[in-house]
Amino acid sequence: MINDQNKNYFVFLSERGTYYDSLNLFQKIISKKYIIIKADNTQSAFIRDEKGVYTFVSIYDRWIYGCWSVSDINDGKTILQNIRNAVESYSRAGR
Repeated sequence: MINDQNKNYFVFLSERGTYYDSLNLFQKIISKKYIIIKADNTQSAFIRDEKGVYTFVSIYDRWIYGCWSVSDINDGKTILQNIRNAVESYSRAGR
C-alpha cells in the first residue's frame, strides 16, 4: 500500500517467466470488462467499480503490475508510469 497526500493506493508488481506468461495473466485479469488505455509496448487497462474507484493493470515485457482503490483516473495513470519507470531502472541495472 502506498500513502500519497492522504490517499491510499494498493499496488502489485510481479515478474513472470516470459512476456507470454505476463500476457496470458493480463488477458485473464482483464477479460472483457476492462477498457484498454494503451497498446504500444506497454499494454494497460482499467475498470471503474460501482463505488467509482478504479483498478488498473499493465504489462511491460515480463512484468505485470497495477493498482486498485484509486479514486482518480489520472492518479492511476501516474502510478502505472511510476511503476514502469522503476521496472525499467531495475532492468537497466542488469537485475
